[in-house]
Amino acid sequence: MWDIDSNLAIGLAPEFLPATAAVFGRRSKPASHEFYVTDLYKSEKMPRSNTRNTSDGRPGPVVVELRIGADGKGAATTVPPSMHITGELVQWVSDGEPARVAGDALKGAVLQLAVATLLLPRYPNQGSRHEGALVIGGVLARAGWSAHDISHVVTVVARAAGDDEVCDRVTAAAGAVNVKANGHDLPGLERLREVWGEEVAETLKHWLKLRELRADKGLGLEDRVALDFARTACR
Repeated sequence: MWDIDSNLAIGLAPEFLPATAAVFGRRSKPASHEFYVTDLYKSEKMPRSNTRNTSDGRPGPVVVELRIGADGKGAATTVPPSMHITGELVQWVSDGEPARVAGDALKGAVLQLAVATLLLPRYPNQGSRHEGALVIGGVLARAGWSAHDISHVVTVVARAAGDDEVCDRVTAAAGAVNVKANGHDLPGLERLREVWGEEVAETLKHWLKLRELRADKGLGLEDRVALDFARTACR
């Protein structure tokens, strides 16, 4: 089961999470919980998997939490019909059967949702958005993300931000996978801090288990290759 604590993440959730017929929440956070049948309890060691923002080196609010109950430890939640600690009634949105989802697919979907929720409020201003796409694509490619997953996250974020050049942003970001495959350098955490800010860099460093590598070279060959890829893909 996942539990979404961010209202922004609740709004973006249908773009990423598998559909299920078992959904509940409360008046201030409707559809904030979904049940799934998954095999994660066999492979995970922790009962819960949290994605929290990181600010000033300290853990911030939980964006989305995957409650697994792994390793025989269990993971509890307040289910309908119950009273939440806030005094709100916990109610079903859809009282059906939980969907069966592969564990890796569910974890990946939850991470993509968390990344999109982190990026959207910090979306670059006009004039910096192409570079922003190159940088976030490079960081995600360094973390082993596929072009498909990068495209999906950037598409959702760019559209939600009202960007009128979604195709350019998506193909520039996804082109980082091609850049990496060709052995060129990619933007890393240092460049991410400059373009997207400290909170994005520190949070993704934690979520994606990234290391501080050698200093980024800034815009160079890798960006020209990604731009060529973007121009080709947008035709």
